[in-house]
Amino acid sequence: MTSHPVAAAGNPPVKPHLDHVALVVGSLDRATHFYSHLLDLEVLNRVRLSDHTIQYLSSGTGAPLELIAYDEGAAGQPLNAPSMPASHHLAWQVPDVEDLQHRVIELGGLVISAPVFMPELQQTSLLIRDPDGFLIELVER
Repeated sequence: MTSHPVAAAGNPPVKPHLDHVALVVGSLDRATHFYSHLLDLEVLNRVRLSDHTIQYLSSGTGAPLELIAYDEGAAGQPLNAPSMPASHHLAWQVPDVEDLQHRVIELGGLVISAPVFMPELQQTSLLIRDPDGFLIELVER
């Protein structure tokens, strides 16, 4: 039998579900063509943010794939693109990112940025690194 350490400590279990998988790509069109044809993913909406664009794809059975392309600078290199391979991330949808922000530190993780509301996506996101350094986005919708 498994136990829920959070519930045992007096807090209700979070019960997250996978919200999305994100890959930083060099070309949205190329990556969209590749994943949509290889895996027969449905091409959904494309969202423009301040310094990057996100293309959503879906299998219809779970979390969407986010393909992210950062804007190019004068030399043709992406501006503001995260330089670490872990910039590719997993995102978990949770009921309250503010509540989990404190738990991240207690459990040995690192909070990268305070929760940020993104009106274009109708979500609040908290970026963290787990104890092994993997980038995780906690999403409240």
